[in-house]
Amino acid sequence: MDVFGALPEVVKLEFHDEFWLQQMDYEQIPFRCIICHEHGHLIRECPLRKMEQQKKETDGKDADGFVIPTMRGKPNRRQQQRNPRKEKLKETALNS
Repeated sequence: MDVFGALPEVVKLEFHDEFWLQQMDYEQIPFRCIICHEHGHLIRECPLRKMEQQKKETDGKDADGFVIPTMRGKPNRRQQQRNPRKEKLKETALNS
């Protein structure tokens, strides 16, 4: 084990033909955030998480905070793009 290197997070333990991985927990080292991997705070205080939450809160909203409606599924008739082939078929059907 390298004494001057970083402390291992996991240690592989072997016994005969079996092995398992043991997570390491050091008493004198503060917990590390699993989102940004920095020491000194947990998930609920993570600055990256807070930024992502603020971004999610503002996505799809106007300046006043109201949700901007979107069409999910089939657009209505006014929003459908006109297909010239279908229009020609309709015209020929009406004229004949």
